[in-house]
Amino acid sequence: MNTYYVLILLILFSTSSCNQNRQKTPEELKMELKIQESRNPHQYLKLESIKLNRNQIKKGGLFSRAKYDGFLISGIIKNSATLAKYKDLRLTVEYFSKTNTLLQSKTYTLYEYYEPNSSKDFQLKVYPPDTMQNYNITLFDAAPTY
Repeated sequence: MNTYYVLILLILFSTSSCNQNRQKTPEELKMELKIQESRNPHQYLKLESIKLNRNQIKKGGLFSRAKYDGFLISGIIKNSATLAKYKDLRLTVEYFSKTNTLLQSKTYTLYEYYEPNSSKDFQLKVYPPDTMQNYNITLFDAAPTY
């Protein structure tokens, strides 16, 4: 009886060790890469060409001044992932004073899909504090799509 159990254990160990040495299929490798990319959106999503401009709603004429309504932050979001697709990016905008004191911080969600190996323009309408001298925008989070 004990010999029978030993024989079964030997067969189990030999089959499990064979599975560890086999090469992964291309589908398995793709799935592993997609999982890795999906878990690390900060590594693959980058903000580029960020600009802050006043949002002009009416041009100035001969007898009137231009009118503005807040500011527009514009830029490009680049997804350098090979397989992972992301959505619902959350950006954090921080406004700083002349002395680099944080005046305000606000998070915005961009409800868009970001395909692998692609770039997409974005725009945010913001109302920074009057005493703002500098700003910073960072990618806070992104949701992977499966």
